Amino acid sequence: MLQITRPNRQRLIQDVRGNVAILFGFAIIPIVLGVGVAVDYGRALLVRERMQTALDAATLSVGSWAGLSEAQMTAKAQEYFNANYPTSSNHFGTRSPLNLSVSGNTLVVSVSGSVPTMFMRLANIDNVNVGASTTVLWGMGTAEVAIVLDNSGSMSGSKIDALKTAANDLVDTLFAGAQNSVLTDPIKIAVVPFAAAVNVGSQNANASWMDTGNANPYHADAQRAYGAPSTTNNFTLLSSLKTSSGAAVTWGGCVEARPMPYDVTDDAGNPSTLFVPMFAPDEPDNWTATTSNCTTGNKCSFACTDGGSSCSSSSSSLVLNGAPPGSFSYNNYLPDAGDGTTTCTSNSFTVSIASPAVFTKTGHGFAAGDQVIFSTTGSLPTGLSKTTRYYVLSSGLTTNNFRVSTTSGGTAVNTSGSQSGTQFVANSFACRSGSANCARTGSSGTTVGQKEQDAFAGKSIPSSLNCKYGTPTNKATVTNITVGGIPGGPNFMCTSAPLLSLSTDKTAIKSAINAMVAQGATGVGEGAVWGWRTLSPGAPFTDGRAYNTKDNTKVMVLMTDGQNTYYPNSKFLKSWYDIYGYIDRNHLGTTSTNSSTLTQYMDQRTLQACNNIKAAGVVIYTVAFQIPGDQAGALDLLNSCASDADKYFAPGTNAELLSAFNAIARDITELRVTK
Repeated sequence: MLQITRPNRQRLIQDVRGNVAILFGFAIIPIVLGVGVAVDYGRALLVRERMQTALDAATLSVGSWAGLSEAQMTAKAQEYFNANYPTSSNHFGTRSPLNLSVSGNTLVVSVSGSVPTMFMRLANIDNVNVGASTTVLWGMGTAEVAIVLDNSGSMSGSKIDALKTAANDLVDTLFAGAQNSVLTDPIKIAVVPFAAAVNVGSQNANASWMDTGNANPYHADAQRAYGAPSTTNNFTLLSSLKTSSGAAVTWGGCVEARPMPYDVTDDAGNPSTLFVPMFAPDEPDNWTATTSNCTTGNKCSFACTDGGSSCSSSSSSLVLNGAPPGSFSYNNYLPDAGDGTTTCTSNSFTVSIASPAVFTKTGHGFAAGDQVIFSTTGSLPTGLSKTTRYYVLSSGLTTNNFRVSTTSGGTAVNTSGSQSGTQFVANSFACRSGSANCARTGSSGTTVGQKEQDAFAGKSIPSSLNCKYGTPTNKATVTNITVGGIPGGPNFMCTSAPLLSLSTDKTAIKSAINAMVAQGATGVGEGAVWGWRTLSPGAPFTDGRAYNTKDNTKVMVLMTDGQNTYYPNSKFLKSWYDIYGYIDRNHLGTTSTNSSTLTQYMDQRTLQACNNIKAAGVVIYTVAFQIPGDQAGALDLLNSCASDADKYFAPGTNAELLSAFNAIARDITELRVTK
């Protein structure tokens, strides 16, 4: 039998070398459990973070979706959540369906779930519950949006229809995003259609920011440069015209670009910042006529065969009065000598009843061979006709007196009978100077009369008068013509529908969009600056909030399908009339007649406008719609105009245009996560 002696027993009792193992055995269970709890909770936190991220994305996405019911929002949110929160792996455990509620301008979406444990099962805890909730507020800020849309001729057909659809969808989305806002006027939208020019609305003719006098140096400057009086005013000229039906001609509502640098600014306060109404002057007679269309109604009564005096000839070389070679290159809507019915009181004369008749006008300024016509408020003496072109004779010609014949160098006319009213005389502008741009008469091509530039300015004899436009009380009749497929006349190049300043009226906004028509040239810069002016708190339109208004965003959506265009020609004016007037007047900074050069100069002004707009705090989205590859400059311009790279869109199809506008609308309708 083994016996432990007293000393050995004492040493055994005092020996503690095996206690560590025993104590470790007792302690291992809580240690493992503690580590397991940390691991399981760490997994749960990761799952909850993933759940919260997916829920935030789903809530923001569905919150910016316009026009959904609460049930539809719930379904959409669930779709977005499922796409970002996998359910196939047991690692993420289980989760409940989303719970969505809307109260006022607050959207709340929540979800709950459980994550299976591994170590905590030792303590009979099989799952850890997790949950996430996202709260979004609608209308935490306000937005003012100017939709600036290209309405040029290249937008015709399906393109303008697609644009209307996309723009209407953008409006729907913006209004839907603001429907739960508690703020006043959370969304305001302006619609600015543009072609060559922008139509600011003919109702603004007498607005304080319009030049109703002659303050702006660009007012009728081309006409004044070629001899029209310094007081010539576009509004006055408009008031001196009537349509073929007798109705007064009214201003179409378009304005010229202001003198640099104000063409690309929102400045006001000096004469150069006043806006000049667009008025396309009557340009020199120049088209050919035939016996089939040579009638009194189209002023061919003043035309004749080369060297002849009758419109009854069968010759194909009939030309309108003072017409140089060529056809329809001018915006010609009045006869340069007047139409036989208009009057100009400073142009009156007296005529004797005699054989030959003597015409008296102090300082008349005529030379032998000049061509003249007569008009009257009553009746001319027998022997004279209002529809005949007469030639000044050398015989009897003095400073104040002259005689006329129906042919050049022919027999002086005789008069008889009686006359009534006041008689008037006007030069027929057949080009005495012999300039290449002047008229031809006679089979040998000799030139007589006044030069083409005088015809353009409406000069009479001897002082500069605008008799061919008539007077406000005795209006001249405008001929209906088309120039390059665009309606001619005094409102030439004013083809776009009127803009709508910032409005909260959704119906009015959509009506302005649906009223758009595609016609005319392209002036992207002019569209941009007028979009800016609708957002501005200052004149011309004062609907915009102050630039420093808290939580207010000013946005411009600038869309075009092509490059800036100007139409030069070889005539003395060097171009068609446009927002920068005539190229000859150097309003654009160049007098080049090269189309590419003109586009480059317009692009420079457009880019400067965009830079000025962005500097004022306006966010610019640009849309280059189906711009062809040979117009790379237009693509670069719009890319540079956009506030950021992600705000530039280049849709190539109608469907892509709709997608681009939808993306812009959602970006503008910015929602903020608050919880």
